[in-house]
Amino acid sequence: MSIVTLAAAAAAGPDRSDEIRLITRSYFGTSEAPAAGSARLSFEDNGDIVVTVGDVDQTSPAVNADEWHRDNSVSGLGDDWELRATLTSGTTPIINAGLDTWLRINTSRVWANNIAVEGLITSTLTFEFRLYQTTTILKTITGSDVVARQII
Repeated sequence: MSIVTLAAAAAAGPDRSDEIRLITRSYFGTSEAPAAGSARLSFEDNGDIVVTVGDVDQTSPAVNADEWHRDNSVSGLGDDWELRATLTSGTTPIINAGLDTWLRINTSRVWANNIAVEGLITSTLTFEFRLYQTTTILKTITGSDVVARQII
C-alpha cells in the first residue's frame, strides 16, 4: 500500500499553484477620433504579459508589462503551462487566441479589442492555469477586463 501511495504522490509532484502571480486587472485603451481605440493583452512564453493600449494603429501606444508567472523573463517557461480563457460577460474579443479551450503558453496568446466608432467595447474574461497535459486547475483569475474606447 505504501508503494502505491508514494507513486501517486510522486506523479502529482509539488504544488506549483503559487507560481502564478497574475491578479485581477482591467486593461483600458482609449483614443480620440479618427484613430481607433485598442486594448491588447498578450501572455508570453517567458512569463510576461505585454499590455498595449491606445491607438489601434499603435502610433502612440502605451505599453505596460505585467507577469503571469513569478519567474518571469525566463525563455521557454510557458512550455510547462496551459491557460484557458472564458468570456464571463461582454463581447467576444475581436482578436482572441481561443475561448473555452486549453492553450499551451509556448507562444504568445493574445486577446484584444479594437473600436473604430465612438463608444466602448468590453470583454470580461476568466483565466485558468494548469500544468501542461494535466487536468488540475492550479489558479483561476476572474474579472479581467479588456476594454477599448473611442471618444470624439
